[in-house]
Amino acid sequence: MDGKAAGYDADTIAALFAPLGIKYQIELTSWTRCLKATKEGNVDIALSASYNDVRARYYYFSQPYYWITPTYIFDSLRYPASPAIVKAQQIDQFQTCGLFGYNYSTFGIDTGLIKQVDVSLYKALQALQQEDCDLVLIWKEVLAGFKTVWGIDYLNDRFQTRDVPGVTPTPMHFLVSKKLSDGEMIRDLINRRLYELETQGKLEQLRQQHRF
Repeated sequence: MDGKAAGYDADTIAALFAPLGIKYQIELTSWTRCLKATKEGNVDIALSASYNDVRARYYYFSQPYYWITPTYIFDSLRYPASPAIVKAQQIDQFQTCGLFGYNYSTFGIDTGLIKQVDVSLYKALQALQQEDCDLVLIWKEVLAGFKTVWGIDYLNDRFQTRDVPGVTPTPMHFLVSKKLSDGEMIRDLINRRLYELETQGKLEQLRQQHRF
């Protein structure tokens, strides 16, 4: 990559705004910094965010524009036959690791038990390898995005994944800062454009192209 935004979000933003002649810039930064900057009004919109009540205090949520699958990563050297998990609540019996700033409320588990180790998935997998945790929580499509967009494949013969059983896919939204005087108008514009792209089949084409 050359530092330019690429992938489903970048293509969706282009489809939303370019036909209207709206100029925009996508900044590449960590997720926690992005949330903070948007919350403070230094950035207008955060991309690819799931809903929770705390976030709703500070951001306007768009309609969902794709859905992702809650997944966990395990070490097959420790669990050759995969962990004995047939329902989401059984994950609470394991020490789970997650990433700072990520919202795991749709995983169907006690989020208070998650050990948030870092902003980096690489560091979380190091913790898994060192047995500081039993499972790393992530989303299937996020892993696929790392591989497709950045060329990083975190999975191998040792690190394997399973979908969290019995939970529905997580809807993802644009977040618009409530610090903006025209924040609601921007949210409404995004929703109108999402509806247009959905009814035209263009959003589904992008999802298929990026395997969502």
